[in-house]
Amino acid sequence: MTDTTSQSRPGLGVGAITGESFSLVFRNFFPMIAIMILPIIVMFAAGALLFGSSIMTAATDPVGFEDAIAQDPLQFGIMYALFMVIAILAMSFFYAAGIRLIFDAKTSGGASIGAAFSTGMSRMIPLFLASLVLGLLFFVAFFIVAFILGFVFGAIGIPAISGILIAVAGLYAFSAMAPFAAVVVVEQIGVSAITRALNLTKEYRWPIVGLFIVFTLAVIVIYVALVAVGYVTTLLGVVGVVLGLIVGIIGMVIIYGAGVAMISLLYARLREIKEGAGVGSLADVFS
Repeated sequence: MTDTTSQSRPGLGVGAITGESFSLVFRNFFPMIAIMILPIIVMFAAGALLFGSSIMTAATDPVGFEDAIAQDPLQFGIMYALFMVIAILAMSFFYAAGIRLIFDAKTSGGASIGAAFSTGMSRMIPLFLASLVLGLLFFVAFFIVAFILGFVFGAIGIPAISGILIAVAGLYAFSAMAPFAAVVVVEQIGVSAITRALNLTKEYRWPIVGLFIVFTLAVIVIYVALVAVGYVTTLLGVVGVVLGLIVGIIGMVIIYGAGVAMISLLYARLREIKEGAGVGSLADVFS
């Protein structure tokens, strides 16, 4: 018997979401830079204050950085944990502000930097706390699944299969929670966003996996192009260093900005399919 339910189910629109994600970022490039500056500055300052100059030279002098860790591993662990808290807070701000920016750009045709900053500040803490709970749940689930699969397939002599299955399970779980950040920001809820995201992605998780794959391929193409441009700039001396820095910032804005846009558009599409809510009605919560 043919499954008429799956045939009548509206499509997710993988190509449309991917294309519009990059389009919205390109059209609102400078507002996206504006909301990204604060997290970058905060993380840079936190790294400098906590680790001093050693963090700046870690790439060129990894041995010296490792020696600094070995001298007092407990102190380093505390400082690193503090840095991660600050970094996650900073990125929570960026995601909240970016989601607001994308909804404004989508509904009114123009992005409001001030409104994005306001939303970023007001939803930063709820998104941070909810993300910690979600991260803990993911960690526990991953440990349990990895232990079971590793034990089973290790016992029968094919441990490599356990790694493949763990990767597939992780991708599926990630797709199940894909609109999580948008739920927290738009619907102004906290930990309950976990069950809300699960309900929204139900019956669409494999298409969301497909969306992630297509989006990742697009990101890889852009990344390779930017790396090639960055390599050429290294041949230009001091000017090349400046140009390389600019290229790096452009790449960061495009990749991270498009990721935020993809999450926002996916959330809007799922709400449209399951609840008939248009993007305009979703954005009303910000007014």
